[in-house]
Amino acid sequence: MRDKELAIDWRKHICYSRQVKNVIQQRLAARYPDKEAEELWEKVQHQYAEFLKDLPFLGGGKNTHNATGGTYDCIAIFAYYEAVPDKPSVDELYEMNNEVFLPPFRFLGKVMDGNRNFLLRLMNIAFQRTAAKDRKIRDICPDGYIMETEPFDKGNGIRYRFLRCPVAEFARRHGYMDLMPAFCNGDFPAFGFLYTTLIREHTCAEGSVCDYWIVGDKSPVAGRYRLIKDKKGFVVSRGK
Repeated sequence: MRDKELAIDWRKHICYSRQVKNVIQQRLAARYPDKEAEELWEKVQHQYAEFLKDLPFLGGGKNTHNATGGTYDCIAIFAYYEAVPDKPSVDELYEMNNEVFLPPFRFLGKVMDGNRNFLLRLMNIAFQRTAAKDRKIRDICPDGYIMETEPFDKGNGIRYRFLRCPVAEFARRHGYMDLMPAFCNGDFPAFGFLYTTLIREHTCAEGSVCDYWIVGDKSPVAGRYRLIKDKKGFVVSRGK
């Protein structure tokens, strides 16, 4: 089935990215005979469309959070999980998500060094603009992301937080909370490509906030924290 033939309300939602489509199809080809892989891909497509039926409006294609590796690609991976008979592990889903989510960070890392305050400040401006866009569309997108930023602090890096994550809300509604580490944990290697350290002690998947603190990976602050995996599989930062 061609993507444009999916039974989706195109005025409200968008399709998964070409990148996540490739990743899913590659996984299917590696695990199943050709004919079964094709049938399962179509099942993934139908499941994706079904998931979108009760998904609230999240800002469409112009919303930063819905870009490649964002909200809709996460839902496509959930659709893959639901469609295949041999359920993949959280680790496999983590690998799939990273194949989609990490390449832009890897590319940006060629020019970005978070140990340079000027570049870290530019990153903070990008986060502030994203948060401003979220506020601007809140009236027409009340179920979207709620992102808050703090003023840039030269000595202490970037701080921002999410008070609502639609991916976590989707997982909660559909009973996939045990799979959320596959999506949340990728933030740590992503920021690593930018020569920064992400310090995050909480996630919306386990509570009411995702608290991001980003510093250069050579910053003394980075050395005061270590990463652990909690009982539910989430990677979190803890003071040493």
